[in-house]
Amino acid sequence: MAEALYQVCVRTDANYTAPAAFGMARIRSARDDLDGARVAYEGLLDVTTEPFQVAEIELALAETLCRLGRS
Repeated sequence: MAEALYQVCVRTDANYTAPAAFGMARIRSARDDLDGARVAYEGLLDVTTEPFQVAEIELALAETLCRLGRS
């Protein structure tokens, strides 16, 4: 449900694109859908912005933690 609401925010108000992308990425990361998490922000955020760079760091951390937990 929350993910669908974030998608509505992305489609209706550009001011909420970055927070909604983070929300969707966090939801997907929580269910170990790291590819989906990456898709959630890569197509929505400009690669030169700080939110994109922060998202890259958070996803790298999530990927590392998943690998450590699975090994």
